[in-house]
Amino acid sequence: MSSNVEAELIYNIANAPIREFPYPHIYVPDVFPKDFYSALQQNIPDPAAMVPIEQARGLKGYDERFVLDLWGEHMSPHFPDEALNSGVLTAIQI
Repeated sequence: MSSNVEAELIYNIANAPIREFPYPHIYVPDVFPKDFYSALQQNIPDPAAMVPIEQARGLKGYDERFVLDLWGEHMSPHFPDEALNSGVLTAIQI
């Protein structure tokens, strides 16, 4: 992710007001710049790449839930653009 995108992401999160109800949290509309979000949408992985959550994480009772492993070598096939890959990981880890 370019430093401008990363800076905007951090700025948006850091400046989001804390909402107290029903518990302290933040809501960040437009957390990503529009062009980055557009690229993210264009690179949504094929649903066939997802696996049942029980198979991936051993979590039972959620037959309708599927997950996509976004870490390490599993990320690259789903998000081939290195800048997008880096941006998604940065967003997840913040």
